[in-house]
Amino acid sequence: MIDIQMMKDQIAGMITKGEDLRKKEKVFLKAQGISEEIERANQDREKTTKELAAAKEKKKDLIAKKGKAVAGAAGKIVEKLNELLPFGSAVFDCTDGLVIGWKDEEKFTPYNGLSGGQKQIFDTALAHVLDANIIVLEAAELDIDHMSAALEDFAGIEKQVIVNTCHQVPVVPEAFVKIELDEVAA
Repeated sequence: MIDIQMMKDQIAGMITKGEDLRKKEKVFLKAQGISEEIERANQDREKTTKELAAAKEKKKDLIAKKGKAVAGAAGKIVEKLNELLPFGSAVFDCTDGLVIGWKDEEKFTPYNGLSGGQKQIFDTALAHVLDANIIVLEAAELDIDHMSAALEDFAGIEKQVIVNTCHQVPVVPEAFVKIELDEVAA
């Protein structure tokens, strides 16, 4: 009987050991699956890294192409703005964001920093760039020198230009008709 009991105990021990081995096998299979997943993820990461590098290179090329394409248009905009600016030159740069302003000698003034009179002239020049048929310049903030220069510049364009001011204008180019409100009101 002892032999039978001992055999039963051995069988029960083997069954338990078999169950433990199956549990360990499941853990090992799971670990193997995780290892395979890690390997796949590493391969995907390498592929994604290569794709990202290619995309960055393509982006650089596209930015360079955009810069070349925009440079011509920006140059034409500056040229047209400069037709109506009485001094200095316009700045219109869109290589890294948009920068608009006015450069006088070596001093650059961004658009938001322009004085009231400078803004009037600059806005009128922008209207010219946009091919407005009628350009209205509210010139009350312009001094006589800037007023005269602006009138000379506007006389050279093929647009209808209306200049309003409360100041006396000593010399009016031939392209303009001077109308004083005192005469109109009488």
